[in-house]
Amino acid sequence: MQIVCTTVSAAAQVLQILIAAHLQPIRDYQLQPAFVITPPITYTMLVALTAAQTTKIRALADTTISA
Repeated sequence: MQIVCTTVSAAAQVLQILIAAHLQPIRDYQLQPAFVITPPITYTMLVALTAAQTTKIRALADTTISA
């Protein structure tokens, strides 16, 4: 699953959701680009998100989830 954010604000909100779920970079998800904050910013999930987490992320503006 990939989460694509077209704004830095959306990427920050997604990151807050992932941190609140105690998910860790590298182990649970990858972030591209790694050191540049130029959109689009893509999170590649290495673990499955819960339905509640997915629903929260889908509700965010400027964020798209793809399989």
